Amino acid sequence: MLKFTAEVLEKAFVVIVKAEEVAHRAREHAEEIARHACERCEEMARNACDRAEEVARHACEKCEAVARHAWTLVHHHHLPKWLRDNEFLTKGHRPQLSSFGSCFRSIFRVHTETGNIWTHLLG
Repeated sequence: MLKFTAEVLEKAFVVIVKAEEVAHRAREHAEEIARHACERCEEMARNACDRAEEVARHACEKCEAVARHAWTLVHHHHLPKWLRDNEFLTKGHRPQLSSFGSCFRSIFRVHTETGNIWTHLLG
């Protein structure tokens, strides 16, 4: 059987106390690192949300700008007389357009003349 002297037991106790102190400091340091990581993650999440909101707002502004420059299809009865060339096509006409540019851009839209325009362009 081993005999422990008071000196050996005292040294063991000192080692245990120091180990507990080191463990306590390590735990405090780990908690500080975790707290800092959480703060950084929260900051990154806030920045991502702000950026997503900014992108969505910009997309809405673009859509509104496009809508302001767009035109809607009209019924046959709302066309001027000189554009009423087929009474059997009652819906889906492009409106009377006021400029060459808007008329040219209309070839890329779907309306009652789309097929006619493209067969002439490609044919």
